[in-house]
Amino acid sequence: MHMETTMTALDFDPTRMTAAFRLINLLDHSQSVELDKMHEADITAALVAGLKKQSTNRAVLANAMSAFALLSYNTDNAERMGGLGVLQVILKLVQDNIANIPILQECFPALSSLARSEGNAVSMSELAMNALSSCITNPQAEGRFLHTCFAFLANLCVHSQATEGVMRTSLVANSLAVMTQRFVGVPDVLIRGLKALENMVSWEAQPI
Repeated sequence: MHMETTMTALDFDPTRMTAAFRLINLLDHSQSVELDKMHEADITAALVAGLKKQSTNRAVLANAMSAFALLSYNTDNAERMGGLGVLQVILKLVQDNIANIPILQECFPALSSLARSEGNAVSMSELAMNALSSCITNPQAEGRFLHTCFAFLANLCVHSQATEGVMRTSLVANSLAVMTQRFVGVPDVLIRGLKALENMVSWEAQPI
């Protein structure tokens, strides 16, 4: 039985779905050969379908995001998952919860893994950069969250085409303001932030 059929059989019940997603997340901490078997069982389609039905269930969301990140363990699988609707469902969650730091904290590492694929990175780049520009200026944003944001941004900007829209956003200015005004004495945030900026400007001689 394919995993999507199994999810449907659970009738998307919140309690059973939470348990199922937790189990899937645990299984995803397997070796790559086992992860490939999970791809063959249509696990991604099942996760996307379940998440769409239970997007307000934090336990389901957290386990789904962790599973997405683990299943995107290389470029080919990240590309495959992007084509199965994973990118769209996560970006929709980000847009709908742009002021909800706990949810963004779950979403950004999954997007960071999906950005292993250049196609995914380019597809999400401008929307992701606008979202990052907004959320890093949230007064409630703490060091751990900023570390996650800048790590995602650094991975996104590994791909030259993904950086092309950065000057149409306020991301560079907001990143510099956050680092120099609020987190000037926080090494982890500064290191991640400076690496993200380095990746943004290393591909082209753009005035920043």
